[in-house]
Amino acid sequence: MQTTSFIYLIIIRICIASLLRHEQDCLALFEFKQSILDQPHTLFNVGGLQNLDDSWRKIISNASNHDSDCCLWDGVVCSKIGHVVGLDLSQSSLHGPLKSNSSLFNLVHLQMLNLSMNDFVGSQIPSQIAHLKQLRSLDLSNSSYSGKIPIEISHLTHLTLLDLSWNSLKLHGHSLESLLQNLTGLEELHLSGVDISSFIPSFLANFSSLKSIDLENCSLRDEFPSQIFYLPKLKFLNIAENLILTGFLPEFLNTTLLEHVDLHATSFAGSVPQSISKLKYSQDASHVHSLT
Repeated sequence: MQTTSFIYLIIIRICIASLLRHEQDCLALFEFKQSILDQPHTLFNVGGLQNLDDSWRKIISNASNHDSDCCLWDGVVCSKIGHVVGLDLSQSSLHGPLKSNSSLFNLVHLQMLNLSMNDFVGSQIPSQIAHLKQLRSLDLSNSSYSGKIPIEISHLTHLTLLDLSWNSLKLHGHSLESLLQNLTGLEELHLSGVDISSFIPSFLANFSSLKSIDLENCSLRDEFPSQIFYLPKLKFLNIAENLILTGFLPEFLNTTLLEHVDLHATSFAGSVPQSISKLKYSQDASHVHSLT
């Protein structure tokens, strides 16, 4: 009897703890939305709200509505026990800086964060992003960030997708090696348009989960590690517009899954191997026509 009571007590405590965590997550989301709403240059007017989903628009229209269940808001994904694990606010007309004290960084169970296609007005990506240690997917692309990429992103060791592309970002003071060395589970690496000014680390050829690499126009230098072409799951590779990046095309294997290779405006040299026809969509050989 005592054992049964003890088990019930544990279950009750777990339920209470989960409920409190859920309420805290909802409050953090509400405060995040309010902080953006309070920006002096916000686009949250009649026109700017048009891209937001109805549930968020209602929250904004009624600033006291912080008691509603955030798991029902569009773009929010919750776990079975009520933790907020996903947040997709892409193309939502967000406007204003993402501050270092944002309540967004209190969502410690978050696994997916997509803030792409918004306007964060040239602000830096806060180093507090590292508080979201459970992140699997981080997409901040096309969102008007600037400044240095926080090296703390390298602490997000569960990432399978990292997309910071087409922002005015720089990796100065650190190498691409420093940023990626702990992100061994990456499947998609998209940094196009970011000023990396670094070599591509050879250990990237050991990231066996990589399916997509997009490093167009990144001021990459030195020689491209040819072993990357042999990554077993790689389908998409774009390293175009890196004028001083050297390298050569190796012979392709029968087992390659590559569908797209873009090397235009690089300093790759040598012959185009006949085995390029083994690419699933071999017409992408046109992207390496400049090799001789």
